[in-house]
Amino acid sequence: VNPCHLAMIRIWNYNKSRIHSFRGIKDVEILLNGKLIFRGEIAKASGTLHGALEQFGDTILFTTDDEILDAMSQYDETFTANIDYTQPFTFEEELNRPSTADGEGVERPYTQACFRTEDEQEQEQASFLLGGAASQMRGEYTGMCVQLNFAVTWGDSHYLGLTGLEVVGKAGQALPITMENIEASPRDLNELPEYNDDSRTLDKLIDGINVTSEDEHMWLIPFTYGDDHIVAINFNKQQTIIGLRFWNYNKSPEDTYRGA
Repeated sequence: VNPCHLAMIRIWNYNKSRIHSFRGIKDVEILLNGKLIFRGEIAKASGTLHGALEQFGDTILFTTDDEILDAMSQYDETFTANIDYTQPFTFEEELNRPSTADGEGVERPYTQACFRTEDEQEQEQASFLLGGAASQMRGEYTGMCVQLNFAVTWGDSHYLGLTGLEVVGKAGQALPITMENIEASPRDLNELPEYNDDSRTLDKLIDGINVTSEDEHMWLIPFTYGDDHIVAINFNKQQTIIGLRFWNYNKSPEDTYRGA
């Protein structure tokens, strides 16, 4: 067997979706005939089909010789797939709801990245513009009930969550909210038959612990695309509201796709 000269190694990291790209390799050691020739970190893929070569992994060069690099470029078949980026992304095939929302234990949950089509994005933008007409006058609203309907997650097909929520009053302060004031439908994961004592309940949404990655301070509910996911806050008297503050679901990089 004739020995060959190694000038470059190119690695395309795991790229099934933005969620699944976190399964890609990070640290790697490469040995040639038992001798270490590389130890380092490989870039995470973007999880999409957009961008230059570096969006999909790393190129490891073992030479800076111009003649060798020129020769390599003649045979360098880099990312040349014929993809029409003008077409909107569509929802991937739905999976059955996983039996766990923790990503822990023997069975690993299924996760899935979902993308909005251009028509859906235009409808959402139109709804925002129509709803914002009154706010251009003073930026204030007065009422007793604030209702939020969460329509889409950042990618998870089965669960939706938040870490914290505040309603901001006229003076810029967070209006006091107790469990007597707030309701949700679905209320929490304990509405599912396989759950009976999950800690990610509605009270965690207003416990004031918002900058955290500990899910015992987060609210999580079952999510079904196309259904209503309501949080209603009923104050005991008329309140002037100038804004809302959200802390999205933040358990881990993968689980952030459960955020609203």
